[in-house]
Amino acid sequence: MNKKTRKGLSVRAFAKKMRVSPNAVVSRIKTGKFDAALFEDGSVNEALATAIWNENPTKRPASLLAPDGKVRTKIKQASTDGANEYKIKLERMQVALESEKIALERLRETTVDREEMKKAAREFGRAHRDAMLNFPHRFGASIAAQVGCDAASLIGAIDYYMRTALLEAVNIPVPFHDPHSPELEHLQETNNG
Repeated sequence: MNKKTRKGLSVRAFAKKMRVSPNAVVSRIKTGKFDAALFEDGSVNEALATAIWNENPTKRPASLLAPDGKVRTKIKQASTDGANEYKIKLERMQVALESEKIALERLRETTVDREEMKKAAREFGRAHRDAMLNFPHRFGASIAAQVGCDAASLIGAIDYYMRTALLEAVNIPVPFHDPHSPELEHLQETNNG
């Protein structure tokens, strides 16, 4: 059968018009559902075949068919799934690399643990505070002798202003510092009372 002697549409052209695969049309021809819509030359009577087709349309959703009527391949979805798996593997590898870098820095001792750093900073802060609170009592009498004033009054004044300065320093924001810690509130109550 060639195009010049064909009375109707080819099976492929009819499948494209109905937006199904050519195999769907061929399977209906094989089951005998399309016998009335076929010409003797094997071409499809478009009007009659469309009516028969619409009586019992194929259950395949049109979304699985490409605009040209061909069945869409699953390559795009497979490649998308592959890309997603690749991204997940890449993220896992990056996390593993970061953890290896951190472990290497710990071995080289170029980094310290956050908790250790917090503990060391607190200890330094306490030592500094204690040194500043002891300053008036350790050096007050010597300063009073050099200046030529009453030692008790000078020690009391230095102590008062040193405590005030330390309490002001407490309000300076520190990145790892919790301003509402019970330890800090107890210290403020002790110094204010």
